[in-house]
Amino acid sequence: SRVKKKYGDFPVFIHILKSVPRGILEIERFDMLTREEVEKVAKELKRIEIMKSEFTNIAAHELRTPLVPIIGFLERLLGNPKKFKLTKDVQKQLEICLRNTKRLDSLVDDIFSISKLESGEMKFNMAQLDLKKIISNVKADLYHSAEKKRLIIKLRLPSKLPSVNGDEQRIIQVLTNLVNNAIKFTEKGPITVYAHRKRDKVIVQVKDTGVGID
Repeated sequence: SRVKKKYGDFPVFIHILKSVPRGILEIERFDMLTREEVEKVAKELKRIEIMKSEFTNIAAHELRTPLVPIIGFLERLLGNPKKFKLTKDVQKQLEICLRNTKRLDSLVDDIFSISKLESGEMKFNMAQLDLKKIISNVKADLYHSAEKKRLIIKLRLPSKLPSVNGDEQRIIQVLTNLVNNAIKFTEKGPITVYAHRKRDKVIVQVKDTGVGID
């Protein structure tokens, strides 16, 4: 627990710490910290937080470096199985490798994004976007994932949608995650993406028939 008391105009922080039991005894320790000592501790905690953020950034970059050629070569092999004389069993194993490598790449993206948000360095590239085109591209990107489970992705979009102001990559990331989750938790039935204008906004919805949030 932490108690702050004031003796005259001089604040004193009292920390009551309980140590790990030694035998049958427990040792209690009372520490009195002055204002200067508290500020020193705060600065040290801030320094550690910055170090943690820098380490996360470096780790994310280093993890991505070997993933790029791995994904590239796996896609090249699977893109022409006859040329590389791949058996069905080998193709299946390579597909598992590629799927998990791409998942790892996606996790690295998440780590990098979280690190930027925590450090206050996240920047958005705002521009006027064609949302209808973005939604169609996301459908095309996830077509094979849906096809493997014999699912269909349907689009219910008006003939015209107004342009929106946003960061294209972030919107793609969010929409991809929503549709991908729908594919993951749906065993049968369609996955439908809706979009419509509501006053000064465009509402985008992803609907599926699988288990999930009410």
